[in-house]
Amino acid sequence: MQTNSVSFPSEEDRAAALAKSLHGWRVPIVRLDAILHWEQPPALGGIIAGITLAFLLIGWLQPPLVSMLAIVGLLLLIADFVVPLAASWLLSSGVAGIAWTEADDRRYRDTCTRLVGVWDSVSGLAAQLLTLRRDRPQFYLAIALPALLSLLVLAEKINNLFLAYLIIVSGLLLPGLLGSGVAASAARQLYELIRARVQALQQRSAGSKDRRPNE
Repeated sequence: MQTNSVSFPSEEDRAAALAKSLHGWRVPIVRLDAILHWEQPPALGGIIAGITLAFLLIGWLQPPLVSMLAIVGLLLLIADFVVPLAASWLLSSGVAGIAWTEADDRRYRDTCTRLVGVWDSVSGLAAQLLTLRRDRPQFYLAIALPALLSLLVLAEKINNLFLAYLIIVSGLLLPGLLGSGVAASAARQLYELIRARVQALQQRSAGSKDRRPNE
């Protein structure tokens, strides 16, 4: 009796497929990756300034949600057609000294590999939550309920538009923070601070226990 084994594509195969599907966007993706890793600070500042201006306009005009979603969808639709054509024309004409090099190709493939890794992490987390919901529903509820209630309280205390702005800007700064080691250094300092506080509390508790028999 033969058993049919299901083979899943490897991470390299999926990254290659993603690179092929995003071929028309390869120039903007490489340039954006360099910007998000703080290799071009003026460009990153310009992007954040543009996003800030867009949120200020949204807060001033206060368009309906459906209209705003329609405008965003329209802009994405136009960009999906215009950006690949513009990138292809810039590469073929050599305007502004734009050329595709081997370093750009390596960076593009590395970026696609990282995107696949992020997708695997998100899908793995979702699978773990589903498994937890199936096997330990009480524990799942104990985690999900406080998290959703905290999010609800946060949304009530902070303006939703400002909260969305903070999330987007934080997402733009996160790759640079992780790549520069600032986030890891801050996490390490926070860990050392918490460990020092815990040790101080343990020593204080041990000292109080030692004094009790002598009283």
